[in-house]
Order: sequence, then structure tokens, then C-alpha cells
Amino acid sequence: MIVRLTDQAKVDVTGIGDWIAADNPARAETFIDELVERSHSLAQHPRRFPVATYVNGEAIRKLTHADYLIFYSVGEQEVYILRIVHGSRDWASHFGA
Repeated sequence: MIVRLTDQAKVDVTGIGDWIAADNPARAETFIDELVERSHSLAQHPRRFPVATYVNGEAIRKLTHADYLIFYSVGEQEVYILRIVHGSRDWASHFGA
């Protein structure tokens, strides 16, 4: 399967990188690399992580990396990374819950 980050997920990644870079620019770069690598691991067995919620009948799954939650949906040939948010945030509000 192909893993694609949505525009919103790209905005999330940039924000996370900027937040970490304020204190540690080198770590920001490596952490973003880890987040992207973790996301791309979904190419194999994307349904191995639990469903977190449903939006318009579509299952939204999540996996974690450190304190961050990576939300995604699984299509026929692609995995879509929808959002990446810190676990302390009200993630459900991002999906209309």
C-alpha cells in the first residue's frame, strides 16, 4: 500500500517540528523523521491498529509514536494519514466528536 499524508497532516508535522525546534532544532529534525517513518510503516498491515472513531461511517484508526497520535484511514490501495496530534490534546474534536 501507498501511504499519503493529507495536507492537514503535513500542517500538523510542520507545527510539531516548529514546537520542538524552539528548544532543540536537531531533535526536531530527527523526531519528524521518526514520525514520518512510523507513518510509512502502515504500508504493511495497516489494519493492525485499533479504530479510534468513525467519521461518516469511515473507520479512523490510530497508532502512537512517543506522545503523539497518528490518525489514519485505509483505502483500497492507499493509507491516508489524516492528523497527527499530541496525546494530551482533545483529539476527538478534530473529527467532529
